[in-house]
Amino acid sequence: MRIGQRAPEFELPDRTGTVRTLSELRGGGRAAVFFYLTAGLPVCVAEVARFRDSAADFEGRDTARIGISMDPLGRTQAFADVMNPGFPLLTDADGAVAAEYQVRRGRYAVAPVKRQTFLIDTDGTVLHIVVGELRAVAHVEETLSFLRTLSG
Repeated sequence: MRIGQRAPEFELPDRTGTVRTLSELRGGGRAAVFFYLTAGLPVCVAEVARFRDSAADFEGRDTARIGISMDPLGRTQAFADVMNPGFPLLTDADGAVAAEYQVRRGRYAVAPVKRQTFLIDTDGTVLHIVVGELRAVAHVEETLSFLRTLSG
């Protein structure tokens, strides 16, 4: 994925099993779509917690937060129950969406996806990308910093 490209639409189940789409979750606003490695890893817990704790900053900029992992639905449910993120954590169990966003790793990789955050604009194009495997909290800070540079 590159800045300026149209973000692939997706349909993925949330923690209740309800299928959610990017368009629905984004509404008419922006979305910060972040791929995390797996539920329960300390760095993933920190990342989801920071996105959760930054709710007012994202909502004040009309930006939805959406977390995606390749965890099975049961693991996503348990993680969401513990974290209570206030935004959807979605299950991409077969990795199809991760592949479309070009973050899926090979079959024998230790981690199933690359940790990346995509800021998607109101027209569905990618505005900004944050990359970094161990800088989970930086994903939130860099996304918010970029959002602050936008007018309106």
